Amino acid sequence: MNPWGRRAMEHWKLHLPERYAALDDPVAYFTRLGEDAAARYLEIRDGLLEGLNPNDGTIDWATFQEEVAQADQTAREIVGSEMIYLPD
Repeated sequence: MNPWGRRAMEHWKLHLPERYAALDDPVAYFTRLGEDAAARYLEIRDGLLEGLNPNDGTIDWATFQEEVAQADQTAREIVGSEMIYLPD
């Protein structure tokens, strides 16, 4: 199970105990959820970075690094709210 799945499992145990208890196989569920979350993260991050290339002269390296950090943070926040930290 990847970190996304572990975070979701811990969140459910603490904040959604009834939903967690209803799962037949929590490990399999959160393993699959973690894989889906990782794929969604990459989809969002890569979409935000589409077209940015410090090697083509359109963006300098420092700005590119800032854009990558911002895309990473944005993708993490979106995946967290959509898939990991569900409301009680």
